[in-house]
Amino acid sequence: MEPGDNTLGELAVLATNIKAGLKTGTLEKIKIGDWLNQARALLPSDSKFGSWCKNNFPGLGRHTRQNYMNVAKTFGGELFNTAITIPDTALYLLARPKTPKSVQKGFLELSSLGQKIKTDDVKKAIALHKDLQLKDEELYESLMNENSGRIQTNFLDAKRGGDQDKRISEAEKGLCVVAYPFDDRLLKWAGEKGFLIKTPNENYTPAKKPPFYNVWLYRNNPPNEHVIFDNYWRSNLDPKLALIAYKKAASKPATFFASYLYKLKGYVLFAEKIDRHWHGPALANLVNQSRKPEATEVEADFNSMTISDNPNKGSKASLDEKGVL
Repeated sequence: MEPGDNTLGELAVLATNIKAGLKTGTLEKIKIGDWLNQARALLPSDSKFGSWCKNNFPGLGRHTRQNYMNVAKTFGGELFNTAITIPDTALYLLARPKTPKSVQKGFLELSSLGQKIKTDDVKKAIALHKDLQLKDEELYESLMNENSGRIQTNFLDAKRGGDQDKRISEAEKGLCVVAYPFDDRLLKWAGEKGFLIKTPNENYTPAKKPPFYNVWLYRNNPPNEHVIFDNYWRSNLDPKLALIAYKKAASKPATFFASYLYKLKGYVLFAEKIDRHWHGPALANLVNQSRKPEATEVEADFNSMTISDNPNKGSKASLDEKGVL
């Protein structure tokens, strides 16, 4: 369907405005982007819009055109006067659809305070957020609710068991604590002391291995660098259901796992990449409630463990009456 006379008239006016704007400096780029967005709304497809732009502005490349349109969508209106003080390349990065809103807002706040915005700083902030999203989902989602583009982790300290200094102190007293990917001081301390244990959420052993298979490997020795306790369920169940099954099995006092836990006291548990169902915090709680077993305590057969209240009814894998997949 071709544009009608009224639409063609509007497009002609927009084309005139854009041509004039392209001859000026940065100030007009947001206006140009707004005019381009208006033109796109009047045309039936991206292909038609591309042809219209090529006919009217042959020197305006698609990438540059998209930058202008993104800037107008993101920083038009009330934000216009603040945005135009930011260098073009930094502004284009901030205006990309995938750039976190908190990063955009953070740099706008800095610009409004008169601080010079550097493109490298914007690149680093975006990269840090991507890294954070990959490694620490809970922290990233919490940060997305904050009003600043600056990454601050202190609002999660209560969930983690206190700030890094407190957790270091707790570990020195013999408690098991958790560390997250951005707990630099705690990770450094634990690494230097030899108290750092990886409890990742990936699977390191085949699903056919019994629950807590690694415990059998470590039972007569201190834990080594990796301790993967819930892989038996994690490789077969949804992460949420795997954590439910893990907690139920791990909390059973008759298992050898329960009598092993005391060996983890004073250690720091972490994963380079985590999600909300990472078992580290649950494991730390179990460790801190454990005690050194009596010499007469009987080791349990893992294959006889039972898990009540099947957590996985109707999903792709299910637990049988013995808790074995």
